[in-house]
Amino acid sequence: MKTLDLYIVRSFAANLLFALLGLAALLLFQAIFTDIFDHNYSSHQILVYHFLNLPQILVQMAPPAV
Repeated sequence: MKTLDLYIVRSFAANLLFALLGLAALLLFQAIFTDIFDHNYSSHQILVYHFLNLPQILVQMAPPAV
């Protein structure tokens, strides 16, 4: 690849990753606190549940991140 093409791809990928992780973190933060205050689950159960749902959250946040 040419230098300019590589720069554009790197720039886009970095911005996409930053937006994706930021949106996923906001959704995860909101969901965890909703579960903590609205339900009677232990914190370990809540963290394991949301950790296992992390791939689904990333897939859901991919379109808005673009």
